[in-house]
Amino acid sequence: QRLRAGLTQVGFQIRAELNHQRMARIQGRGIPANTALLISKPSLDAVVIAANPLANLFTPFTIAVWDQSGMTRLGHWDPQTDLAALLEITEGEAAAALADLQAILAEVIKETLP
Repeated sequence: QRLRAGLTQVGFQIRAELNHQRMARIQGRGIPANTALLISKPSLDAVVIAANPLANLFTPFTIAVWDQSGMTRLGHWDPQTDLAALLEITEGEAAAALADLQAILAEVIKETLP
């Protein structure tokens, strides 16, 4: 909840929440809590997609949240390095947008999680 609130506070939209634990339970399987948040900030998405249409593979941006031995864990691609390399975006407005996205995510995560 804190992560969702922090993301919305800085202008992100939560496009979807995939509860993998619930989906596994429906299939008769048990897994620890595991959720994917699909987030979007249209002003950032548009700039990156304009630079490389394959960026639509990464938008909305996914943040994985799961339980591991009673601890909440988070995972996501690093926009400034991982996505920039995959999309071959090394300069200009799109590269700056990916760097901004990483900085925003790092700040929101730091501020909202214990």
